[in-house]
Amino acid sequence: VTVINKFTELLMNKKEYEFYQDDNHGIIDLLIENDDEIIVVDYKLKNIEPIYYEEQVRGYCNYIRTISNKKVRGIIYSIIDETEKNI
Repeated sequence: VTVINKFTELLMNKKEYEFYQDDNHGIIDLLIENDDEIIVVDYKLKNIEPIYYEEQVRGYCNYIRTISNKKVRGIIYSIIDETEKNI
């Protein structure tokens, strides 16, 4: 099962993850937790290229690393284009 297939399957039952850390507040669109890693997915309607999207997902990943010892990686996903960008 690819990440895109897993994401598409889970999107219908989307579960946001809201967090507060110091003065930061964030809402992660989707967390996929596997046995050995956690994947942070941030979805956008179309354009996934702006650098501030990468910075946003990196911030989410850094937060998850503070509460988990698992490997963490991020993905920005375009709903319209059905493309992803690994962070």
